[in-house]
Amino acid sequence: MKPHTILHMMSSIDGRIVVTHWPKDFDVADAYDQVHQQLAGDAWIVGPTTMAEFGEGEPKPVATGEVFPRETWKAPGDEQGPYAIALDRKGRLHLNTGRANGDAIVIVLTTRVADAHLAELRRDGISYLFAGDDDINLPLALDRLAREFGIRR
Repeated sequence: MKPHTILHMMSSIDGRIVVTHWPKDFDVADAYDQVHQQLAGDAWIVGPTTMAEFGEGEPKPVATGEVFPRETWKAPGDEQGPYAIALDRKGRLHLNTGRANGDAIVIVLTTRVADAHLAELRRDGISYLFAGDDDINLPLALDRLAREFGIRR
């Protein structure tokens, strides 16, 4: 069973999502966070560009000869949400932290990602799962997030 999924984003009536030209007396971040809290989700999901904003410092790749199974890995302490989920089909996110806004990070990957990247995610305490070989299969990813991480909304 897939989680109840809500598209929560902000844009102005004319479709602008860059907030630098919005009225200065409107606290965009506060309004967004208020709605986010009211929706009461146990996870939020973004693409790699947005998740990269939560990274800390310069990339610190790992060299390894170890081969990791292509199965879900949960970082210690990540048994329950809220979760910050990122789609990263090519395994290019280098975050150096297992948390985004205090929420445990889960990365959705394809099976083609390098083992060195999986070693890096493990080192940084970032949970991950696989949903597809070359591209992310979003219905499969949502199903696995529900079954393996207990995400309902």
